[in-house]
Amino acid sequence: GAAAGLVILFRLLGFSVGLAGLTAWGLRRFDELRADVDLPPLGSEEYEAAAEAASIDITTEALAETFLAAGVVAGLGVLLALTIRQAVRQPKEPQPSGSGT
Repeated sequence: GAAAGLVILFRLLGFSVGLAGLTAWGLRRFDELRADVDLPPLGSEEYEAAAEAASIDITTEALAETFLAAGVVAGLGVLLALTIRQAVRQPKEPQPSGSGT
């Protein structure tokens, strides 16, 4: 009962912290990309089309980078889980008692 509850609690806590971290990173990256955009003057005829194209490009790049980062973190988590699982399955060799016969 209590152990299962703690497992669920820590799983949800990890999910929340991970999602918040990825969101913060993605938004920071979006702002960095947006700062590099050169748009025509606000009143010009090309402004709306250029702003829309830049918005699509920036959003696509920021989301792709965020999902790539999430995939790398998930892959590392799988490798860690497999490593821990193998360590638990393999019993340790018994140490010789060192009897001096």
